[in-house]
Amino acid sequence: MCKIYLLKKQKMSTKFIVSIIFICCSLKGFSQENSEKHSVKDYPDGYYMTLEDFLAKKVIKADGLIRSDVKTRKVITAETNADQAFFIMVSDSAKVKKAFAISYNRDLYFRQAFFTKYASKGDRVDAAVNPNSYHRVIMDGNFFYMEAVFANTWKTAVSSNMGIAGSAMASSAYQLKPIVFNFETQRFDLFRNCEDFNAFLASRDSPNVVNCDSRYITLEKMKAVLEDEIKR
Repeated sequence: MCKIYLLKKQKMSTKFIVSIIFICCSLKGFSQENSEKHSVKDYPDGYYMTLEDFLAKKVIKADGLIRSDVKTRKVITAETNADQAFFIMVSDSAKVKKAFAISYNRDLYFRQAFFTKYASKGDRVDAAVNPNSYHRVIMDGNFFYMEAVFANTWKTAVSSNMGIAGSAMASSAYQLKPIVFNFETQRFDLFRNCEDFNAFLASRDSPNVVNCDSRYITLEKMKAVLEDEIKR
């Protein structure tokens, strides 16, 4: 924000003040248009064991890794894109469970358990369905975008005591949601509702604020807005 401070008894011409405002706001606009871009290609293949390692690009070499499908557990071929997967060590068939992020064939994946651990608001209403699954960065630029299935812990708890009606509620409790790794805050943003989504956009001085009158916003709508925002 541009601020001008006038010293006591100091006189400034209107033309001089306008010039300062113009320069300040121009610099602000230049900064927004030239914000740092981030690419998954900047992260060499291997393990990034902690958040700090990831931010420092401190990588540990990872040999003999394969991916398996989250639902079927079948091996995913190396040339196949997968937005979510388990990572398996060929040497002992054990799941990789501790790495914060994994770069694999120049794709970058984040472990689901860390989405809530390092959430911007520390929210625990949504719980990781597969905490040891890893989720691929689908879009990169101003931030990293990925998707993951989360369970609303309140809905799942209530539904367990509601019989048939509870089954329907439990089904609705599991949803695919957008996740953003925000480099400015060094945290993940999880969008539970339209208000959360708009708060993230407002923090970026975005013109893409959406209408929350319906109290519901689809994943497709959020993804379309973020696709524009990630490049802005």
